[in-house]
Amino acid sequence: MANNDNKAEKDKGRTPHYLMWFRRDLRIHDNTALAALCEQADDNDASVTAVYFYTPEQWHTHDMSLAQVDHIARTLPILAHDLRKDFNITLQVYACAHFDDSIAALLEFCEKEKISCLMANHEYE
Repeated sequence: MANNDNKAEKDKGRTPHYLMWFRRDLRIHDNTALAALCEQADDNDASVTAVYFYTPEQWHTHDMSLAQVDHIARTLPILAHDLRKDFNITLQVYACAHFDDSIAALLEFCEKEKISCLMANHEYE
């Protein structure tokens, strides 16, 4: 979203609120979207929250391996800890049956939290 939105928020006395959407890339180091979002947040005195949606029914439909599910389950608490420690960012995790449901939940979250900037990494597949 445009920086004009951030100026409007500041003019209204509201702190801009940005969102990092973690999808498949659960790294904090060498994470292009996270680095760009944090830089923009610093420039605009914005708060940042992170979100991850897990979609167990979608995973089952696509025959995701148990090893991959286990990897995600083990990585999310580490990601949450590192985001809080290194960036003072809270990770919120939500369950949605399918990916399409996560889009609706994301839009609802953005509206409720007055998110003015959303970033996620490009997925190449």
